[in-house]
Amino acid sequence: MEAALEAWDRDELYREIWQQPMLKLAPKYGNSSLMLGKVCRKLWIPVPGRGYWAPKESGKPVSRKPLELDPKQSIGIISTA
Repeated sequence: MEAALEAWDRDELYREIWQQPMLKLAPKYGNSSLMLGKVCRKLWIPVPGRGYWAPKESGKPVSRKPLELDPKQSIGIISTA
């Protein structure tokens, strides 16, 4: 089986990851939440930790990890195989 290459926009994915849980976001990209998590790790995108969504949904202030500079470009091309 050949490896598939996909292009990802780090800034856009970072914004979306912090707006809604990966379980809800994954279908938009045609992947599972597990795969989306792997993409984030490969592109150095911080993701919300445990206990982030409950306080956010109840209106409490939550902190978000900043998107650090990636030594690569802002568009990531990764193998999804």
